[in-house]
Amino acid sequence: MSSPHSQLTRLQLGVWTVAILNDTKPALRKAVDSFVSSFSIYRRVAYDIYNAERLISVLYLLCMLWEIVAPALVLHTSNNLLACIERSVRQGKPEAAKICWNLGAHVFMSGISAIESWTRDTIAQPRLEMAFRLHCEFQLMQSELFLWREFISH
Repeated sequence: MSSPHSQLTRLQLGVWTVAILNDTKPALRKAVDSFVSSFSIYRRVAYDIYNAERLISVLYLLCMLWEIVAPALVLHTSNNLLACIERSVRQGKPEAAKICWNLGAHVFMSGISAIESWTRDTIAQPRLEMAFRLHCEFQLMQSELFLWREFISH
């Protein structure tokens, strides 16, 4: 029987040590099989929640997508601002219009990200959590009612 340490490959990257599993296929296959087997349940729950709170579901989905894109856009605007300031310093002549434009773009992107985060955390997520909780309670009540009817009818 092999030890758990023999299944790892260790790489020394500067001060960091990275451990990588030699064979990740069984674990990956197990995760994929688990996802595939439970996909219909997730799809049903997502469909039910979408039907209960359509606007909030779409808003939450858009917020999650924006959360993926926003850091790259904020970093891009920050990079443009710093490059513009660096160019101005190297040339010895400030480019006020370009600096103001890049600063405005950076502030705008940061503001949009903050508004999105606030919207997701204070409006969309609590309402979706409530809708999900109510959905689960409703399903439990329906199953209890079904079991109760079956019990009484026999």
